[in-house]
Amino acid sequence: MEEELKKCNECGNILDRINFTALMTEQWVWNGDNWECCAHNSLVNDSNQLVRCPKCDSVLGTGKEFGF
Repeated sequence: MEEELKKCNECGNILDRINFTALMTEQWVWNGDNWECCAHNSLVNDSNQLVRCPKCDSVLGTGKEFGF
């Protein structure tokens, strides 16, 4: 069963990309089946860090909520 993509509650952007910040920023892309990291430069990954909308920078939750 295919997971349905969420929309940002603030701007309505379909969340096929999200920004997850650890020590540096990572960008994650929905590939049709799951999330994959397409760009990162981080030294520490902390799943409690915030996930943000790349369009309006609103907080969408934490890495744990997105399965990171």
